[in-house]
Amino acid sequence: MKISKKLLLIILLTISLTLGFLIFNYFIGLPIAIIYLMLWFDKVLLAQLKFHGKIGIELISIPIILTGIIYGPVFGFIFGFLILAFIEGFLNIISWSISPPLEMGWIPFIPSIDTLKEGLSGAIAGVLWNYNFPFLITVLICIVFRNVFAFFKDKLTGAWEENIITYPLNIFYNLILAFLLQNYFLIIINL
Repeated sequence: MKISKKLLLIILLTISLTLGFLIFNYFIGLPIAIIYLMLWFDKVLLAQLKFHGKIGIELISIPIILTGIIYGPVFGFIFGFLILAFIEGFLNIISWSISPPLEMGWIPFIPSIDTLKEGLSGAIAGVLWNYNFPFLITVLICIVFRNVFAFFKDKLTGAWEENIITYPLNIFYNLILAFLLQNYFLIIINL
């Protein structure tokens, strides 16, 4: 009996979602398992839109900020810089099997300048939260940092896009998301 490619992908996606959630929940805790679900949604489902990162829509920022707030600046950095590289590599490979990427980007599973940005965002969030900054202010500072970092990285590496509106749109999108779902994020923080 031959399994169709579509059915195999659905099985793979279901396994990656379930197994990732269970592993993070068992070894670290429910908050990081929920964070994994958000990352999975971004890397597998939103990635199929092909344009989501080009107009500032992404679901990586908030989970990394939550990681720093919940687990502290050191784990926030480690998660954003190292663990995220592995998660992104794994989920990108699954996503690419559904629909090949427009551009390959960085080598899967290897930390990059982008995961450094994420790690620093997680660390900054952890430090700000330890100093009792309010949730929305913490998010604002981290999102602005991420976008300034991305702007200069893009300028220095030649990956500069003509669409400068991406950076303010990303800040706006993430602040709206944080504002609208603030109560849910605070519940995750307090689990």
